[in-house]
Amino acid sequence: MRIQVFSRWTIGLSLMMVLITSCRKGDSGGGDNGGSGIGLLGHIYYEFADNGVSRLDQPGFKSTLFLQEQSKRNGWDVSYDNQYKLEASTILHNYDDIQFTLSKISDGSIVNEFVYSPLNGGSHYQSGSLSPDGKLIGIPASFDEGIVILNTDGSLVAHIEGINGQKFERLGAMSWLPNNGLLVAHQKNIIRIDPPYTSGKLVKEMNYTEWGDIAVNREGTKIALVIDKHIHMMDMDGGNLQQVTNSKFAESGPEFSPDGRHLLVVTDYR
Repeated sequence: MRIQVFSRWTIGLSLMMVLITSCRKGDSGGGDNGGSGIGLLGHIYYEFADNGVSRLDQPGFKSTLFLQEQSKRNGWDVSYDNQYKLEASTILHNYDDIQFTLSKISDGSIVNEFVYSPLNGGSHYQSGSLSPDGKLIGIPASFDEGIVILNTDGSLVAHIEGINGQKFERLGAMSWLPNNGLLVAHQKNIIRIDPPYTSGKLVKEMNYTEWGDIAVNREGTKIALVIDKHIHMMDMDGGNLQQVTNSKFAESGPEFSPDGRHLLVVTDYR
């Protein structure tokens, strides 16, 4: 999804399959190219059932184990430059805090490790994602604490409890922007929040029954999202909204390829 030659895509799978689809209907077959993976580079990291986290290397789709299954692990992420991994875990006999560990992928050495106490008494089952420059950790909203942004040493950067007095939904859609800003779902709106995270800008009002799963390409020019069980794309200003998939399955979790030319999509294979 995110970086130069050895970039990465990430996705979580649960009784799902991976579908590779063109970002533009005019590319090789008008939307679905059958998942051949021709011309794709980088790695796809994915989690399936209780088999841990695996990595698919491109080209060829060779799968290797990346992280062993760990019942205490809340979640994980990989840095945009494919150099670091972030893990968030519950702590034995501690029902309040979360342990974050940032380590090098090459040798497993720990760069930073800290215990985070959720603000406002939030959930200790939270996880986080690394910002594009790898310097920040974004924690999506829980029932109580809203969106939290930390430095990788655990110090607080910003705490966004809501917008216009309205709290965020739990685990609402949130995606990093190239400038370390955030694109978030709030009520029936997509909001852009740029550093220093003190104000937001309306990108688009979403008058749909079902929508979410926001993703942004590396250049910060395109948004992919789910609307009514299919993947759509639009420009960063909310214009030019188009449906780009039309499979018979319910689709979710779009992720852009490193070059922005393809989307990785999750769909129920049953």
